[in-house]
Amino acid sequence: MPRIALSLLLLLAFQIPSPAAVPVIYSTDLYHPHDDPDDHYDLACLYSLPELDVKGIVIDMANIDQKRPYQGEGKKPGLVAIEQMKHLTGKSVPCVTGLEHALKSVDDPATDQPESTQGAVNLILSVLRKSDEKVCLFTVGSLVDVAAACNREPELLRKKVRAIYINAGTGPDGYQEEWNVRLDQNAYRRILLSDLPLKWYPCFGHDGYFTHFIVDQTEILGSAPAPLRAYFAYALDRSTEEPISFLTRECPPPQGPRNMWCTPSFVDLAGRKIYKTARGYEALADPPQPDAVPVDCYQMEPVELSQSKAPSSATESGVAATYLDRQQDLIGKKSLEPDGQPDCQVRITGLPSGKVIQKATLTGPRNGIWLDRPNPDRWLFTLEPEGDTRLLTFSFWAHGQHRLELQYDDQSTQGVTFHVYFPGSPYFEARLGAAKSNVRVIRKVESAYTEVMASVLKNLLSSGELVPQQ
Repeated sequence: MPRIALSLLLLLAFQIPSPAAVPVIYSTDLYHPHDDPDDHYDLACLYSLPELDVKGIVIDMANIDQKRPYQGEGKKPGLVAIEQMKHLTGKSVPCVTGLEHALKSVDDPATDQPESTQGAVNLILSVLRKSDEKVCLFTVGSLVDVAAACNREPELLRKKVRAIYINAGTGPDGYQEEWNVRLDQNAYRRILLSDLPLKWYPCFGHDGYFTHFIVDQTEILGSAPAPLRAYFAYALDRSTEEPISFLTRECPPPQGPRNMWCTPSFVDLAGRKIYKTARGYEALADPPQPDAVPVDCYQMEPVELSQSKAPSSATESGVAATYLDRQQDLIGKKSLEPDGQPDCQVRITGLPSGKVIQKATLTGPRNGIWLDRPNPDRWLFTLEPEGDTRLLTFSFWAHGQHRLELQYDDQSTQGVTFHVYFPGSPYFEARLGAAKSNVRVIRKVESAYTEVMASVLKNLLSSGELVPQQ
């Protein structure tokens, strides 16, 4: 065994796993080449927590055709990262790949998908059947395999699941169009609106109901063991070299910022608490030193979720815009002739009676501009009467905030903004404080949340707690 890896294992061998480890099935969109290397950070966190008894790893292949431009041939399971972790820690965990296509409906059991992709659902159900205690499901991608398992044996999940930790979505209410949700919207609906015990860690949101924070990678990994730095270098460089021997290299810590999300959910899964110590901020399992100060930078709040239609957005002048959807092909980009692509439709209400619209302009993300009359350099939109409202129709350009500006015959103007959402995105209403709810959602309550989480992550990865499972 290489000297560096052997030294690390000798250090880790003195750590003792928790005798009452939490049984966990871990579902991750871990790929190599990576989709987002935060998944490699998450995998290292998983292996660093001796409180966890990882029963299996599911590599989430949901919506396999929906890939990033840099992925070339497409999503390839990150098996090399798991093999590297096995080599460094001695932990051998069953690993399977999952369903490759989104559910057709919220109650789709996905039994018609290829047998070669059924391993994840089968593993989930098998672990739950055999377990004498309740199991935690921890997801950092889509929910396709968990939802399919639930659709096949809902009573088994009700009986054997302690909690589902969901790192996805937008909190606590609004359109759910975050990346992990887009991968399988039906699966997301199935689980978020179920009666199963849920711990919800939205990636983005408002009023503190989200987990996103940014770290400096050099600061986070500067004190990490050399093999762990090599593990990250291999992932970040999208290396094709032999992965195990690569771990013997002396690699500098990576540079630049990195988006992170899942650190607080790992802390909670392991049952740890955060303290201010001489090392900064640490998530600790054992009672800390007397001079350690407990830190509550977030809390879990009860919330009741329901799906509804999106409300209108209104200006002070009373004009409102309600985004309907993008389903029908009604117009071309520069002509009134349909072009085979579904178009956006928005209902405009509250326009003044007795005024004639002389000119209208629509703007959107990425410098999008539409005009209400043909122009060789701009795209076209229509604003047709529909009862006492107007129906705005235009070709899709980008998701995000749009604004319609109107100029009337008396030279007065009005404007209204609206958001174009990812097609089919569910809209959730959240009733906070619903004590009997099965859902708990994270909320930041400390302005230093980013500083705290970055320090917790740093100390977790440099603490020497990566221990072989017994």
